[in-house]
Amino acid sequence: MNIPLIKNKLFRNKFSLLIRNSFNIKPVDTYYPDYDKAYVSDFFYWVSNNNFDTKFMLTNISSHIMPSIPQEDNVKFILYDNNGKIIKEFKISLMPYETKEVVFSDLDIKGYGSFFVFHEFSDLNNLSNYGSFVAERGYVGYKKNDGVWNFMHGNYNACYLDSNNKIKSIISKSFFNQFYYPQVTFNDTDKFSIIINNPTETQTQFDIECYDNQKKSIDYKSAFIKSFNTYNFKFNKININYIVIKSKILFCRPLIFKEYKTYFDIFHG
Repeated sequence: MNIPLIKNKLFRNKFSLLIRNSFNIKPVDTYYPDYDKAYVSDFFYWVSNNNFDTKFMLTNISSHIMPSIPQEDNVKFILYDNNGKIIKEFKISLMPYETKEVVFSDLDIKGYGSFFVFHEFSDLNNLSNYGSFVAERGYVGYKKNDGVWNFMHGNYNACYLDSNNKIKSIISKSFFNQFYYPQVTFNDTDKFSIIINNPTETQTQFDIECYDNQKKSIDYKSAFIKSFNTYNFKFNKININYIVIKSKILFCRPLIFKEYKTYFDIFHG
């Protein structure tokens, strides 16, 4: 009798995880996809306007996961604007070990939002039998004017494509408020943004409380963000030391954008 396998089926099935996550009983931040041939993606942030541009480094990840099985990697991009509307979809095929750059200023879109990158292999080599799924959490570059690219790795596993080619969220939520403390201070700049997108299938409230170095609350912002929307919380107070993010999402790690006189920085909180 395979006791570990039995325990896994009992405590890691969708119903058990829903109960655990909802009531904060040894919660996990994401669910397993229901589809054994699922392709998972982060919900990446993009911006393209007169000052900023975005670049995604797309590589044939089948060559890294299964180098003994050379194969094409067929990749689907789905781009949303900040209001959660799909504004562009396209596909790119990669030969074994091939890498391409996708520059957003070349895509004839303006503004900001978020996007998915779903890979598809012809041979998955039974990855799901080992509890594994193909996931894209690669590198996105951001550039201001003619400056250098500032690269950031993917944030988390957000959604997957099911057998009907529908987008399904794997982000865990709770009945209770969750608090996320970004491990960074903000008193080195008087202009920064907290960027949050919502890859869940329901509207979610996000609250941001700001504190000075005496742990006194000095600013507060709140927003209800609809499914697949992207929201930019902007701050311009030099004396903000740290922030706390409150929501029902178990792992609400934001993107943090800091602006300085001659450069900017963007990273996970």
